[in-house]
Amino acid sequence: MQFPPEPLTQDEQERLWRWEKRSVRFYAVAIPALFAACLLTFFFSEIAWLRRTLLVVAAVLVGAATVLQLSEKCPRCRAKLRMKSLMRLPARCSYCGVAFERPPEPE
Repeated sequence: MQFPPEPLTQDEQERLWRWEKRSVRFYAVAIPALFAACLLTFFFSEIAWLRRTLLVVAAVLVGAATVLQLSEKCPRCRAKLRMKSLMRLPARCSYCGVAFERPPEPE
């Protein structure tokens, strides 16, 4: 007989919420930065050093997003979190089934 997993402690939930906030903030900065890099490349395409620099910036942003996305694990089973959205926590761990509570709404 399979019992439901024990709920997460407050500290474990807060760590997940901090990770989610950090992820949302990163994407809020990275997407406009990538857009600005594309615009600069479009308008200043004849400047080779600028194209190369912007390509490196884009690669660093994509790499950092990937590392950030894959860095968080389930506090119970230590499995990597599988998310439907790139920025939001899933409702529960796909391996052990522990529920991830949503943070309280600010008043």
